[in-house]
Amino acid sequence: MKTKLFLSLITFLSFAANAQEKLDCTDSEKQFGKMLFERDFAKANSEWPSIKKTCLNSTESYFRLGAELLKYNIDVAPDTSKEKPVRELLELYNQFDKTFPNNHNANLVLKAMALYDNKVGSNAEIFEYLDAAFNYKKDDFNNPKALYVYFQMYYTKYTEGKSGITDDNLIEKYLAVTALSESNSIKYTDKKEEYKTLISGAKSMVFDLLTCYRLVSYAQKNFETNKTNTDWLSGITMAMSDKCASKPIFETIALQLNQLKPSSKTAFYLANYYNNTQNGTKALDYFQQSVALATSNDEKATTSYTIASILANTDKAKAREHLMVAIQNQPKNGKYFIFLANMYANSSECTANEQERKALNQLAYNTVQKAAQIEPKYAQTVANISKGYLKNRGEIAELKNKTVKIGCWINESISF
Repeated sequence: MKTKLFLSLITFLSFAANAQEKLDCTDSEKQFGKMLFERDFAKANSEWPSIKKTCLNSTESYFRLGAELLKYNIDVAPDTSKEKPVRELLELYNQFDKTFPNNHNANLVLKAMALYDNKVGSNAEIFEYLDAAFNYKKDDFNNPKALYVYFQMYYTKYTEGKSGITDDNLIEKYLAVTALSESNSIKYTDKKEEYKTLISGAKSMVFDLLTCYRLVSYAQKNFETNKTNTDWLSGITMAMSDKCASKPIFETIALQLNQLKPSSKTAFYLANYYNNTQNGTKALDYFQQSVALATSNDEKATTSYTIASILANTDKAKAREHLMVAIQNQPKNGKYFIFLANMYANSSECTANEQERKALNQLAYNTVQKAAQIEPKYAQTVANISKGYLKNRGEIAELKNKTVKIGCWINESISF
């Protein structure tokens, strides 16, 4: 009986000890987080060894808090002494992945950039981490700078000619990187401009390689293999849209992408293709789809403005319709009114006499003034443009208190 009581007591004490340890770790996490928030790094460093030993594996939060402390230690270390704290951080990321293998902390990328930013380790080591992240953890690869460094290193390997990377390999990597950048720019809107810069930088590296002839040849050779791979389809469509947007293979690829993953951009690619190949009916249909599929006011405005720019010389009525959609979705963007004023001023086909000509220039003048009113940064531009409109309008004394109707696609009445 005494033995049973003794064993029960041991079990209870063991359970209580475990509960106390968990409770201590929970409390310690709060205290440790508070130290970091208050930037009491000396105290945090003194607590860190015991936390690593006792509580580190209890939650993912401890790893992130520990990384914050170790990054500080790296920052304050002299340039000649960063190797040790950087390696300590890398070891923490290693342990993080072993303890929580399904985490989404992008530790491979973080390890690579800790080495790169602090000039520790070799390019080969950095590339190895980035390559592994790109190939096996692509969904977590959301650092624009790291993605650019990865492509830059891959491109350097290609130019050195020692790694066996072929032209097609480089094109393949370029398509994959730009497709991921495009996808991430939608997912992480706060990084949109960074991804835009990344794509521009990557494009400049391979500009000479990506001739229309080579892209068409590559696309024709690889389409069947990749026709269900939306990343590949997105990348090649984006690459070809600059130089080969009127080639039949571009239509084939864009239609396939639009079928598998319809978006404002895929519809726009098709609209642009049909516009380039003189199929106005299909072009307008896909332009409308592009605006309808846009997921934000800014995207609707930008797409509509681009459409208006394309149609301005062929269908001014439709161009203005799209411009009005842009204004509706971005009413504080002055450039739309500058564009509209220019369309009016260059529509002499809509005037039948001298009075209508003067009214047309007055309308252009009135319209362009709105740009400066809503965006003062355009004040000087508007002033310069306005002089031309007023000069072309000429004297209007004879029109005082009169209203002049302008027909055509404009269909506006101007009061003097």
